[in-house]
Amino acid sequence: AGQSSTIVLLVLPHLRGRYRLWPGWAGYAKPVNGKAKDLGGGDPIVRPAADAASLGMAFVMEVQPDGARRFVFAGPRCLGVNGVDGVAAMADPLLIYNMILPEHRAAFDSAEAQARTDRRPFDVEVAMRRADGEVRWHRFAAIPREQPDGTLLWDGLQVDVTDRREMAAELVEQRRRLEVAVEATGLGFWEWDIEAGKVTWSERNKALFGLPADAELTVARYLELIHPDDVGKVREAFIAARDRPAGGDYSIEHRVVTPSGETRWIHANARVATDEAGEAKLVVGTSLDITERKAAEERRALLMGELAHRAKNGIAILMAIVSQTARGQETVEGFLEVI
Repeated sequence: AGQSSTIVLLVLPHLRGRYRLWPGWAGYAKPVNGKAKDLGGGDPIVRPAADAASLGMAFVMEVQPDGARRFVFAGPRCLGVNGVDGVAAMADPLLIYNMILPEHRAAFDSAEAQARTDRRPFDVEVAMRRADGEVRWHRFAAIPREQPDGTLLWDGLQVDVTDRREMAAELVEQRRRLEVAVEATGLGFWEWDIEAGKVTWSERNKALFGLPADAELTVARYLELIHPDDVGKVREAFIAARDRPAGGDYSIEHRVVTPSGETRWIHANARVATDEAGEAKLVVGTSLDITERKAAEERRALLMGELAHRAKNGIAILMAIVSQTARGQETVEGFLEVI
């Protein structure tokens, strides 16, 4: 007495001994009358929200202790997702399973068996050939509910992820093309996600710093590679760009010391991107090895210095000779005659 409870009453048209859920739905349902904690237990869970939002096909799969399985519920999007309707899938679950491409079935079976053994959520992506012959990628995700008799009910969702995978693959390909184009110029590409604390370097950029292709990078590791005398100016360049209201670009030449002890000169160009509040979120940039250019500049500076020194000495000698010659002459005419 005095305790509140949540009551759910489903009143559904009856048709041939089956409670009709909605045109195109397949499955059984019955009125539920109980407390909130009792909802969802025992009977197949209907997931109208998933179907209404076009997320994919909601389903409940029953797996017996001996491994026999069947759909006890298949949402109305079964037809749109798989090319067969829910009634057919419930009558023969192999209609759905056999759509999985042969080369993907082992991965599906392994993931399902492991999830069933560990009683943990099941999540796998496989390529499937629909009833109309089209091959699409699908993700199956489900959560187990163990029944008293040892039967497992998997409440899940089957989602077509083909477009997402194609978009991801296209982004990877675009990034690869960009890196190839950038590295063809000798540039290394790098990125620092400040918010996530993640540093990403291209293989070329790692090579510029004397690192292997599989090296793990952090901001601390990057600073360790910079020549101790140049760390300060690198920090100042970044901070100056970071503190601009809309972010900004910076360009700096600095030395690095590779793990083998070699000193190299790097020309870095970078851009700091900020959010609407002006907080720095991302830094992207390129690196170019200018060691040879710096060496050539040093050689040129040495040569010019040597030439200037020799020219200065030559002029001094000439002036001394002229001075000595002038001292032995009593008149300008005599001096000019000697010269």
